[in-house]
Amino acid sequence: MINELGGKMKRLTSILLVAFVVLGLSACGGSSSGEVTATQVKSGIYSGSWTASDGSSGVLAAQVSGNKLYAVSNDLKYLQLELSLNGIVVTTKGRFYSDSGSATVDGAITGSGTLKGDTVTMTLTLFDGQESQVVLTRSDISDDASSFDIMQGDYKSLDQIVDINLSAVGAVSGSDTDGCKYSGDISIIDAKINVYALTLTIADCPAIAGVYTGFISRYKKDGSIISGIFGNESALAGIILK
Repeated sequence: MINELGGKMKRLTSILLVAFVVLGLSACGGSSSGEVTATQVKSGIYSGSWTASDGSSGVLAAQVSGNKLYAVSNDLKYLQLELSLNGIVVTTKGRFYSDSGSATVDGAITGSGTLKGDTVTMTLTLFDGQESQVVLTRSDISDDASSFDIMQGDYKSLDQIVDINLSAVGAVSGSDTDGCKYSGDISIIDAKINVYALTLTIADCPAIAGVYTGFISRYKKDGSIISGIFGNESALAGIILK
């Protein structure tokens, strides 16, 4: 199942991908920091494209840290992957979420691919046998340093229905106009990389209540635009602004 903070998934997910294009992420090449190890793709913020075996295609945005990748596409597909790197060969497994009107489909996926510089190319096999090629390139803003001082502040969702506060020590609190309550925390994974770990609990909100884990990043150096992709048995994404 997939959802959006405040229940406005489709509109804000589209805006999320538009923001990647507007901010130039899809045109950025990666930088030389964040060294590749024998088992990990570089941590950071990625954008790129997907092409399915049925001929459909689109764009997507992703966040990577350690061996975990969270991604959302323009057609509301979500990926939560575990990546393994051996030289330039990438193997992956994970889960897939897709919203088709009122029906929700999810299932396991596997795949393999290659890493060339800061670009990962993967062929993923979905639970229904369909294949999709995904190409992701790391953005330069991945190397903006992490800082609670920059992240702290009061934020609103783009449609003004969600209010979130990030404290000076990374605590998350907030609510929305539907009565949902948000609490949790962000933590700095690597002070040199602009990807933070997020744990978020949503309460008083039956449709999306639960505990979610994932990543958030900022898309302006002053922290005025923050976006996250995260999930458990459901998947969520959103942008909040100061």
